[in-house]
Amino acid sequence: TISKMKNKDNCSMAFADGKVYLAYSDNAKIEYCNKMIEYDFSSSKGFNIYTGLVIYHLFTKNNTLFIGSKDYIISTGILNEENGRGLSDYNPILNRRVPIEFKVRSKMFDFGHFNKYKYLKRIMPVYLQNIDMEGDSVLSISVVGEDSSKVSQSLDLKDSLIWGRAWGNIWGFSEVMYKYMEMDLTSINFELELEHKTFDDMLVLLSLGFVYDVLKTEVGHSKGNEGKLLE
Repeated sequence: TISKMKNKDNCSMAFADGKVYLAYSDNAKIEYCNKMIEYDFSSSKGFNIYTGLVIYHLFTKNNTLFIGSKDYIISTGILNEENGRGLSDYNPILNRRVPIEFKVRSKMFDFGHFNKYKYLKRIMPVYLQNIDMEGDSVLSISVVGEDSSKVSQSLDLKDSLIWGRAWGNIWGFSEVMYKYMEMDLTSINFELELEHKTFDDMLVLLSLGFVYDVLKTEVGHSKGNEGKLLE
């Protein structure tokens, strides 16, 4: 690993809670560190490498590791009970943790018919339920057509189809969940937008299913009456 380190002057090291962290880069063309090694002296079972990061500096406060990234600071949360579930943002102005907001946009889907309109009835997200989640857990799902038409729905990740939230706390939850979400959108291609910004919430989306009809109308023709165009 040491032999792969580039721009060693940009490396940063910090020590917290019996672990040493070393941020480094394996790409000589970037000015920041994109990887971080974590070594636990108490276990001595080897080390972990975190990838896909943007690190300019590592520092600790109250035995907590902080990552100085581009335009913001991340509290890692690996080191204390308050943030033991995972990474969160840290707002230095408010002096508190804030949720990490992310938005994902998929590739275009034509469902195997690149030159025909499709009528998208429903989508079916399949996901793992976060049993330990205390508050709200919501994933915003939007489907965008090629003419910028858009349908958005909110998926309540804490809701159980079997028991519901209140009874689920008593009788248990279903581990793998799926839901049908109405879309009602006609397009040739479809893009998905996923947005999640719940505090300390682990999102595991396994797959997405689509319920649709292929229409007889091809590209260059009027869509017409969808009900009469179904194959």
